[in-house]
Amino acid sequence: MMSARARTARGSIAQIILNEVVKGLQLGWSERLQILIELPLFVSFVLLVGYTIGTADEILATGHIDWTLDAYHASWLFLGMGSYTYAYLLVQKMFWRLLTEIQTGTLEQTYLSPVPPWVHIALGRPLASIVETAVVVAVM
Repeated sequence: MMSARARTARGSIAQIILNEVVKGLQLGWSERLQILIELPLFVSFVLLVGYTIGTADEILATGHIDWTLDAYHASWLFLGMGSYTYAYLLVQKMFWRLLTEIQTGTLEQTYLSPVPPWVHIALGRPLASIVETAVVVAVM
């Protein structure tokens, strides 16, 4: 049988992780203008690369671009760019959020919590970034 203290610790860990995810999503919502600017740039870059990848000889010989997507190259390109975008945004969000907490002085609050600091750092913040990045890449 689980003690009352163990139940409380597990409940507070879950609540802290949930709070970090909610905080991360709120920060993501506050950055929606930046995200709305970045998304069309990523998509237009991928489409431009998709039309021109593997056609350098044809472009040099004729001076024209065939504006059709090769299904084989495009599928690998979209898969690769989706993975790259996900990894890029995940690392970027983790870095900037940690830097913001260092600069504002709220990073020290993780040590004042009743649960170990690794819960915030290793579980809460990465999970919040993963959820937010997954939403952004899914929209893309």
